[in-house]
Amino acid sequence: MNVDDKPDMGSRIHQVMQGDESSLLGMFLYPLSKIYGCAVRVRTGLYANNVLKKRTLPCTVISIGNITAGGTGKTPMAVKTADFIRDLGYKAALLSRGYKGDAEKCGGIVSDRNGILMGPETAGDEPVMMAEKLDDVPVLVGADRYASGMLAMDRFKPDVIILDDGFQHIRLHRDINLLLLDCKKPFGNGHMLPRGCLREPISALSRADAVVLTRSETVSDIQREERVNQIREMLPGKSIFTTIHSPFISTPSSGDLEDLNGRSVYGFSGLADNDGFKETLKQLGCSLTGFRGFPDHYKYTKGDLKEIISFAEEAGADCIVTTEKDHVKAGKLISWPMGIVVVGIDISFGDEEISFKAFLEDRLNRICKVPKVPKMR
Repeated sequence: MNVDDKPDMGSRIHQVMQGDESSLLGMFLYPLSKIYGCAVRVRTGLYANNVLKKRTLPCTVISIGNITAGGTGKTPMAVKTADFIRDLGYKAALLSRGYKGDAEKCGGIVSDRNGILMGPETAGDEPVMMAEKLDDVPVLVGADRYASGMLAMDRFKPDVIILDDGFQHIRLHRDINLLLLDCKKPFGNGHMLPRGCLREPISALSRADAVVLTRSETVSDIQREERVNQIREMLPGKSIFTTIHSPFISTPSSGDLEDLNGRSVYGFSGLADNDGFKETLKQLGCSLTGFRGFPDHYKYTKGDLKEIISFAEEAGADCIVTTEKDHVKAGKLISWPMGIVVVGIDISFGDEEISFKAFLEDRLNRICKVPKVPKMR
């Protein structure tokens, strides 16, 4: 049995969402997207007109999110923003929903500056991954972001709270909205869920205080400039930044990226875009003997991992390669008889880092009412 099995219904829907205009499935999903879009507009209107009331936390709140389903780099962006805020001298805490974790409904503290208190089964994969990277920024989870925020205020007294994937959580007031758009296809195929990948209509961009065009390395310089100008016309006066995503090896014992060049590997991932990770491995020069894709936020079993090992051995792979997000859940479930290499993604502003930090500092200086002490590196 190989990785590239016949696509299931979820995979076919994903293909339609990415732009398959001729599909009969797309024609079936189209009216559903209209119904969904109507519901989203009604909800947004109710909050805009104070029919539904927003709640406000007693600190500055920064939301990081997108208007499309799938990855635009929200998690690495949340980590990067937390680092910047800390460097500016403010105390930060990070809130995540903890999607598919046992604590999603009840909420809880994932990390408390002294260590990690929850595993991925309880907290969800991304919160644990962020907690591993932010040893001095508390990470909390819970679908009720207000309750999580008040818990953070009670326990950690942060000056700034960062909402990971919070753009649609409009029931909670935020002071700064950072909207992430994929530079290559910022609005997908232009359709709302489930016909397309838009969570909200494009008009929702008006809520953004700044736009970050991610994965700008996937387009040419001319295309990047055209995209920046397009967003600038849509949001005159708003700050626009671009970032690049760079893969790196997050397991020190596994060597450098160059060591993967020409190496026979077997890959697996559970992402919104498994094909994207598969393509990354090919770009790194891997000789891909096979690949197994799972649904996003998939909860691995020992049986799944033993099957992956069996496929890798049958395919003659030298090692198994996966993502940081998947390794958080799968890495310690079993003993790996062959080497496992973990590939992470770093997000970088490049020459725009100074201007992005200046944007944050200016906004925080105007909003925060607390003295700040710059962090010494």
